[in-house]
Amino acid sequence: MSLIFLIAACNYNQVSFSKINDYKYSINYDTTIPEIMKSGAELKFNSTNSNGSNKIINLYFKEFKFDRYDIFSGPALRASEVEIRSKVKVTFDYKSKKYNKNFMSMKRFKSNELNPFADKEKLQYLKNQQMNDILDQIHIEVSLIEM
Repeated sequence: MSLIFLIAACNYNQVSFSKINDYKYSINYDTTIPEIMKSGAELKFNSTNSNGSNKIINLYFKEFKFDRYDIFSGPALRASEVEIRSKVKVTFDYKSKKYNKNFMSMKRFKSNELNPFADKEKLQYLKNQQMNDILDQIHIEVSLIEM
């Protein structure tokens, strides 16, 4: 017995990449979104793009949540590590389709700093880093939806 496999031509098309600047963005925010994230989104997604394109993507940022979790270990009365999480929900409207996505960033750092002001500044720095990380994730997701 012999088996014969017949392979038909595959219908593959070349993926066309489009620049993220070819689109206009309409960005709306919930009241829970911090100002740092709003300004970062305005810079990353240039919503005042006027190159004559009629391609519009609506972005709606909602339900931003920041959690801090102290991890205690050892004989000290202070937390030895801190875990911080930032979450945001984003709704994309593109070509009459809606995409709902949740984005999260988590970081963990040692909190054995003797100076509480330095600990506070480190927390604020990492919080800003998380917001930039989330905006990068959103940027990648929007680029994938456009393809």
